[in-house]
Amino acid sequence: MTLSLDLSAQLHQAVAAQLAGNLDAAEALYQSILAQDPQYASAMHGFGLLRHQRGDSNGAIEWLARACQTRPTADWFNDLGNMLALAGHAEMAGRAFRQALALQPTPLFWNNLGSVLLAQNLNEDAAQAFIKALQLDGDYIDALENLGNTLERLGQSEEGSLFLCRAYVLRPAEVQPPKMRGIAFYRLGRIDEAAAVYRAWLQQEPDNPTARHLLAGCSGQNVPHRASDAYVATMFDQFAAEFDERLRSLDYQAPQQIAAALAPCLIADASLQVLDAGCGTGLCLPVLRPYAQRLVGVDLSSGMLAKAAARGGYDELVQAELNAWLYSQPGVFDLICAADLVIYFGELAPLFAAFRQAMRPTGLLAFSAEATTDVEYRLLPSGRYSHSEAGLRANLAAAGLGVVSLIPAVIRVEFGEPVHGWTILARLPAA
Repeated sequence: MTLSLDLSAQLHQAVAAQLAGNLDAAEALYQSILAQDPQYASAMHGFGLLRHQRGDSNGAIEWLARACQTRPTADWFNDLGNMLALAGHAEMAGRAFRQALALQPTPLFWNNLGSVLLAQNLNEDAAQAFIKALQLDGDYIDALENLGNTLERLGQSEEGSLFLCRAYVLRPAEVQPPKMRGIAFYRLGRIDEAAAVYRAWLQQEPDNPTARHLLAGCSGQNVPHRASDAYVATMFDQFAAEFDERLRSLDYQAPQQIAAALAPCLIADASLQVLDAGCGTGLCLPVLRPYAQRLVGVDLSSGMLAKAAARGGYDELVQAELNAWLYSQPGVFDLICAADLVIYFGELAPLFAAFRQAMRPTGLLAFSAEATTDVEYRLLPSGRYSHSEAGLRANLAAAGLGVVSLIPAVIRVEFGEPVHGWTILARLPAA
């Protein structure tokens, strides 16, 4: 009995020294305990952890394995699994984590098992392990992130993004960009919480155009008639470098849809004066260039225009606010293309009037729009505007433009769901 109490006291001293970083003293104490009682499992466990601290991976694994064999304990098997995983022994680590789970199923142990299965490219088994962890604790951030990344590996990127967003919003708001936090809530369908993020952001930065615009989109309050120039320029300058790749990931189809609508109406004989309104990086360039004697691109974003210039093929690129610039070009263009432009305008009458006066008689306007049904237009939580078919037709007619075709289309895919809209051609009558 006296020896047991003495060893227990020594173990307490060894652990205290180890926690304080005095590894030499801790090692001497562990060795003393094990010399007196070679089967003292707690000393084996502590000594195994100390060997890890000393950088002795093999020694750590040996002593932790001996401890687990002497006194099987869930936490100790988990420690052994972690040491094996760090040493690159994923399969053996998996066995240790399974032994831990057999003794005590916890979210941590399931998550650790999933991680080593992932390291072996056993992605489906890993996903099931992370799901088990989340069944025990639905707010376990590491498991949410791991399951999200695993689902992306399995080609289920949209479902994976939901878990990644769930993890993201559980982290402290203070360390996150408010725009990204708001988008994560939007992705989860938690629009009121997204609005709260943008509201707090706007209180901190009252002149921030992005906070103001996205708050309007999520709250439905103080909705502007169109996106501000500052919002549009800021957003597209930020996205310019990766814009094309982002749209490819969204299966963006507007340029191809406009090409299909134009083909029956025009001859590609390079004879027309053509405007690419809101040209961005120049994704519509291959569609428009065959029709153009002269092709002009206009955009608010200097970053997007730089990408368009690098692409080559435009005769002129102009950085300007579109409506004002159009009024400086009376009767110039045979064809105006506005792919993904109308989605940044709510009230369309001023824009369509500006298009009309810049067009030649019999000129064509080709554009895409996102769809809504019950109102003329709506600002969405995405920051884009959607429009009704009736509103589009009425605003075109008011501008003196006749509808040639209005074709239902899926403009892009967002969060795995199709974004429905139209590809529209309208013509200015002959003088």
